[in-house]
Amino acid sequence: MIDVVTLASQLIALRTDAGQHDALRTALHLIAQQLPADVTVEWFERNGHHSFLAYVGTTRPDRFRVVLNGHVDVIPGKLHQYQATRVDDRIYGVGALDMKANLAVLCAVFGEMVHQVPYPLALQVVSDEELGGFDGTMLHIEQGVRADFVISGETTQFNVVNQAKGIVWLKVHAQGVTAHGAYPWRGQNALALL
Repeated sequence: MIDVVTLASQLIALRTDAGQHDALRTALHLIAQQLPADVTVEWFERNGHHSFLAYVGTTRPDRFRVVLNGHVDVIPGKLHQYQATRVDDRIYGVGALDMKANLAVLCAVFGEMVHQVPYPLALQVVSDEELGGFDGTMLHIEQGVRADFVISGETTQFNVVNQAKGIVWLKVHAQGVTAHGAYPWRGQNALALL
């Protein structure tokens, strides 16, 4: 059984801000070392961002019933905050809630359940969620990872949610005629022409 508090504290101590590739890899390997010995850990990398997918068997299933998804990267903090501080039954530190403690729990759940459930279960851990997930989760999808259900351990005010806001990236091209701000009637606002 994984000691969730110890693992969370070890992860918090790592400065896994964006661009800290050595620390991010160290965090990923620390988590992978906690998994059962007979679990396959499939590694991915793109643009210097590493990630892994863990599952039972030597061949990745075509589709997982459930994927547990988490990330090791964090929003930067002050140097003294990269140390887990326990106050009563809480842990404080950079990334404690988003999402190092949560990831320690996902790791423990995966390790305990992967041999008990009668369906393909995976643990997906990425290092670029705070940057958009294009070189982590998106790469996994592009490489054929599929699931019927994904559980992200991201904290949502301690509630279970089945939907969230998404991201829409659009490029809009419009042409107008420039004008001085004091004389807007001399131009044509490109946005008004859409």
